Amino acid sequence: MTGLDLANNTKELKAIVLEINSYSGSLVASEEIANKIKDIEKPIISFIRCASNSRLYWIASAKDMIFASKLSNVGSIRVTISYIDESKLNEKTGYTWNSLSMGKFKYSGSEHKALTKDERILFERDLKIIYDEFVKSISINWGFCIEKAVSLADGSTMQGELALQNGLIDEIGSLKEVEVYLEKNLCVKPEIC
Repeated sequence: MTGLDLANNTKELKAIVLEINSYSGSLVASEEIANKIKDIEKPIISFIRCASNSRLYWIASAKDMIFASKLSNVGSIRVTISYIDESKLNEKTGYTWNSLSMGKFKYSGSEHKALTKDERILFERDLKIIYDEFVKSISINWGFCIEKAVSLADGSTMQGELALQNGLIDEIGSLKEVEVYLEKNLCVKPEIC
């Protein structure tokens, strides 16, 4: 049982507040958490403290409501693969990288060798699959048409006011505004811990 399941099954808890403060996270874990959030019956409010970028925004978008500061950094809806190619440095210093493997792509992305054309095609294929799923999920979570989600999924970030104008958050506010929202909508004095 996850912490979200426990919170969902605790009758005394009327809502769940997710405080998010990260510039990225694990791809699969973010997808799993976002899917779990959709299964929770209680209201879930995402509160973005400093940042909710990339995969953490995926989690935040699976909510009922998102609050963020005017200065919070929101978005960065993109996927990336990057690494340092040290093959020329190895040549310059006299190192030779020897690789024995079965499978054409076994050492794809190794810093010890230059990226081949076929490896680039492979990585770009995988990036496209991940990007398309990410954008589709954001589109579904927010009820955006896919074209709007794609237009926002350029890798850029935006501060709270611009995120609000673009529909990436629901309200500008701090944890205090989250408490006011919960009190108004649940008719109880919230105790956020």
